Amino acid sequence: MKKVSVITPCYNSEKYLGECLESMEKQTIGIENLEIILVNDASTDNTWEMILEFEKKYPESVIAINLPKNCRQGGARNEGLKYATGEFIAFLDSDDKAVPETYEQVYLRAVETGSDIVQFNHYNYSQSGASLCDNCKLEGVIPLEDKFARKLFLMAQIMTTGCWNKLYRRDMVEESHVQYPEHRIYEEPAFVYPQMFFAKKVCCMKEAFYRIRMNEQSTMHCEAKKSERLIDHPEVQMQVLRYMIAHRELMMDYYDEIEFYFLKTYYVETLFFAGQGNMVLDAEYFKNMQKNVKELFPEWCHNAYLQGEEIENLKKILDTVNKEYDQKELIELCKHVYAAMTA
Repeated sequence: MKKVSVITPCYNSEKYLGECLESMEKQTIGIENLEIILVNDASTDNTWEMILEFEKKYPESVIAINLPKNCRQGGARNEGLKYATGEFIAFLDSDDKAVPETYEQVYLRAVETGSDIVQFNHYNYSQSGASLCDNCKLEGVIPLEDKFARKLFLMAQIMTTGCWNKLYRRDMVEESHVQYPEHRIYEEPAFVYPQMFFAKKVCCMKEAFYRIRMNEQSTMHCEAKKSERLIDHPEVQMQVLRYMIAHRELMMDYYDEIEFYFLKTYYVETLFFAGQGNMVLDAEYFKNMQKNVKELFPEWCHNAYLQGEEIENLKKILDTVNKEYDQKELIELCKHVYAAMTA
C-alpha cells in the first residue's frame, strides 16, 4: 500500500503542470511511496500528453485518467477518489506546488498522532513573491472523543473547508461516502465539512507546505467573478445540508451546529460574496433562498449560537430573511453585508 494518494485534477494545465509534477518528483517521502492520480478533465491542449509522459516515467506510481467530458474540479476529484488506494489522501491542484517535505512531514505527523485529518498552512505566490497564509487557529492534536468536544471543535472553526491544505485518512473518507459537487465552483466544503463529523482526531500544523499560484487566468479566478456562477455557492451548501439530513444521527446530535453553519454559509456568505465581488444575486433566486431558510429552519432565531451581543451583527443580517427586496434593494443589501462583515 502506498503511503499517500495525491489526486490532481487537470484542465488545460500545460502551462504550469510541469512545475506541479516536478514538485511531486522532489518529495522527500520518495515518489515510490506516492500514488499520483492525474485526472485529465477533457483538456483541449497538451495536458493529456504531459500526463502520459509522466505515467511512462513513473509507471509504478502514476495513474492516468482521461475524462471524455469536462466535469470541473469536483467531478475530476470524484473520479480520482475511485482509484485511491493509499493509506492517506491528499489533493494538489495542477497549477500549484507542494514543497519537497510536504507529504513526508504531514504523513509522519498523521501516523505519530493517530490523526484522521492533518491540516497545514500554505503560501500564496506569484511572480512578485510569496506570502504566508496562516489559517491554523490552533496548533497540535485535537481529540474528538465525545459530542461535547466535537461541538467545541465545530464552532471554533479551527479547520478551513478548503480541501488541498489537508491530509485525510482514506478509511475515513470511504466511511463518509462523500462526493464533490460536479460542474460547480465553491465545491470544496461539500467534501471537507462532512469529514469533520467522522474524524476521531485531527492535527493542525503551523508549517506551510502548500504553494498556491495566484493565477488570474485560472478557471476558478475567472469563473468566481461571474454573477451567474454566484449561485454555485448556495447550491453547494444546500448539498452539504442534504448530506447531513440524510445522516439523521448527525442532525440529531449536532442540530444547532449544523443549523448555524448552514445559516452562515448558505445565506450570509452568499450575500457577502455578492457584495465583495460586485456581483448581482438574482432577486428571484434570493427569494427562494429566504423561503428555504424559513422552511428548513423555522426556529432559527432560537439557535444557541445566535444568542448574545457578540453575535448581534450576524443576527441582524439573518433578520433580512423576513424582508422583501427588489433587485436594486438586494444589490444594496449585499454591499451592506460586505461592509458590515469587514468592518
